[in-house]
Amino acid sequence: NNLFFGGQGVQTLAFAGAGGLGAGVGVKATSIYRPTVTATLSGSTEIDVTGDVTVSSEAEGKADSTGIGVAVGALGVGFVQTTSQVGGAVSATGAGRIKARNLTITGKADLNGEALSVAAAGGLISAAINSADVSVTPSVSADIASRSIIATSENVNISATTRSVFDSDSIGLNSGAVSVGSSNVRLTLSPTVFAGVGSSSIIEANGQISILADVIENRSDAKTTASSGNLLGFTGLVISQIVNSDVNADIGASTVLSGFGGVSILSSDPRTWGSVVMAQSNDR
Repeated sequence: NNLFFGGQGVQTLAFAGAGGLGAGVGVKATSIYRPTVTATLSGSTEIDVTGDVTVSSEAEGKADSTGIGVAVGALGVGFVQTTSQVGGAVSATGAGRIKARNLTITGKADLNGEALSVAAAGGLISAAINSADVSVTPSVSADIASRSIIATSENVNISATTRSVFDSDSIGLNSGAVSVGSSNVRLTLSPTVFAGVGSSSIIEANGQISILADVIENRSDAKTTASSGNLLGFTGLVISQIVNSDVNADIGASTVLSGFGGVSILSSDPRTWGSVVMAQSNDR
């Protein structure tokens, strides 16, 4: 779907407000985006051309969740939970007998997530409790199937790549004689990236054979803030960032690679994480 901010994906916005002697709000916003994109040549494929052959599969998009809750009263309670989940599967497979100038097989995923949670409460007694969760778990593959025979006058390029940028913000605001503020942020990254050639295949190239499984970029920003108390205040903050990536470049048993310009087999997994924690308690 087209998003309000542009691009593809899923977007959710939830807002609730309440006022009175006793006021309470509960807000939950969830976005899930899991595309499945596949490009495949079957094992019985036969291609004989003087030009290039390309098998490409690509997915991009974002899951965006925003939740806002405001409660004002003698007793004010605000609870907000936002969750964004990004997954899906992207695969490109070449197979059969192929004779061409260049053979390129590419699987690419650019999948992002964002969650914003804001809970505000005011009154004699107030509590603002909120959480923001983002998980990114794509699966990307590019390969030549088993028992394939490939011959090129120039190059064979097989690449599976993924890129993810995700943000999670949890903001709690309190104004009361007795206040409790709690903010929780959780980020989970678990990509699976594979590039390779199956067993019992023959790949011959007059140029270079390149096989790449790469996490191009993983960048996360987690921020959590909570404030509480004019007379008596309690503040709790938690940030959790978990990564469990599986990146592999592999050649199957009994496969022969002949690249007169060289053979390159590479897997790479860089990571960048960031977190900011801010707590304020105005106890007197």
